[in-house]
Amino acid sequence: MNGFQLRAQYNALYALGLISLFLIFATYLGGAIQSAYQEMVFWCSRFVIVSWIERPAMTILILLVAILGCSILLRLIRLTLREWHGIRMLTRWVGARRDIEQEKILNQRYHDIRCWVIRDERPIAVTYGVLRQRILITSALITLVTAKELGSILSHEAGHLHYHHPVKRLLWSCLKEAFFFLPLVRDMTRDMIDMQEYAADTHAITRHGSKAMHLKSGLSKLIRFSLASPVATGCQFTATYRRLAWLAQENNTAPRLVISFRSVLITSILGFLLLTLSLPSARAVGDHTTEAASYCELAELHSPDDVIQSKLPAGLVRINYTPIQ
Repeated sequence: MNGFQLRAQYNALYALGLISLFLIFATYLGGAIQSAYQEMVFWCSRFVIVSWIERPAMTILILLVAILGCSILLRLIRLTLREWHGIRMLTRWVGARRDIEQEKILNQRYHDIRCWVIRDERPIAVTYGVLRQRILITSALITLVTAKELGSILSHEAGHLHYHHPVKRLLWSCLKEAFFFLPLVRDMTRDMIDMQEYAADTHAITRHGSKAMHLKSGLSKLIRFSLASPVATGCQFTATYRRLAWLAQENNTAPRLVISFRSVLITSILGFLLLTLSLPSARAVGDHTTEAASYCELAELHSPDDVIQSKLPAGLVRINYTPIQ
């Protein structure tokens, strides 16, 4: 199998790597913004006019960073609004279709798992919410599977609640939107969502005493229904088939993440470029400030003629014009 195989318990390492990349990018962005601000202050002085054309590299760099930052901000805002609107619409839809009587029956049968039941013709079991996380199933699912299969499915969804997977999935989606230019983040987000399903299956088998055969048979029934109506269920066949193969094993060992070498290589190159760009930017800002302060101490400018005759480097001197009475 091509690529690097990384165990799922190294999530903290992945997060640390992403945070490091973010800090590198933030350092570079902060240095560029500070340098641009100081340049703007100097250029907008009363008697010093410095054209952007004189610094084309800095101009292009600042524009690229500004465009990238605005793109990241807009993508995060769009994701937040989309998730908020989706949860709001789902809550309204659930409130209009709740089956209270069926909920009482299921809560008495599975007293350690609380779920909401809605009347719908599609067999669905999902965990949703951010602050208030809930398990949602449909009446069609109850009629499609047996009691043991339904208990296994509810235990699987309880695993999502136990590990707070809806919140983690939202955070991974935010990382994917923020670092859309890094292929490693995209691959890791996809694999981590799959790993959440494996973790919920393991939770159902170990914590609630569910058998893998019941989960497997329940998934098989969902797949058969999805083949007849794929749009109705939105089933992801590739991930579900991998789960079925994993549940068929005698010893359900923890699966591994597979990350392509190309993603690691491209992300490493981009991270190295950001690091090399951030160091000169931060150093230039410090040198710029020190040199400007030294020139300000040496220069005593009292008129516009003094500015012209001083022959100080343009953009490196603050003008304190005091007219002589």
